[in-house]
Amino acid sequence: MRGKTELQPVNEEQKQLVAKNFRLAGYLVVRFLKQYPESRFAFDDFYSNACEAMLHAARKFDPNRGFQFATLARKFILGVFRNQKRKIDLRCGRETPWEDAFPGGIGPVTIGKRLARLEEEDWDALVRPLPEACQFVLYARYRLGLSPQRAALELGIPRSAVDIYEARAVRGLKRRKAVLSPGDFYG
Repeated sequence: MRGKTELQPVNEEQKQLVAKNFRLAGYLVVRFLKQYPESRFAFDDFYSNACEAMLHAARKFDPNRGFQFATLARKFILGVFRNQKRKIDLRCGRETPWEDAFPGGIGPVTIGKRLARLEEEDWDALVRPLPEACQFVLYARYRLGLSPQRAALELGIPRSAVDIYEARAVRGLKRRKAVLSPGDFYG
């Protein structure tokens, strides 16, 4: 039967290994947060996860194997960060972004109708600042009226990529929400 194994207590030597490598954990956390600014986790959350990973690495470390503790700790810390990144990517693909993008509780269907009614120059002004892939996905979804599955087929990308690009586009629109309001869509 597979399950969580009981954690072994950390001895003094292992505590010293972890204490000597706190800077490594901090460095890797800062690097990760710069690489993925869309993550909603704070530095402290990642740092505590990195420290837990170092404790796990200290339990597994065997100095007779011929490599340094920092190498093993880095492997465990980056593994934890990859799991966090996977969670971030999943969240971006699943969220219903239009509900949060526009104040006033406008639902995705209403937004789709309003986006479809925009004049060409208004559409261009709205999506021009977005990355090209996001523009293509929004155009396929809301100007051509394609479903996410059909948009993925037309654009030659996976279905999950359509969700991710759409979520990125909405985040881009959220950043400009002072300029963008529901009134922009009333015709």
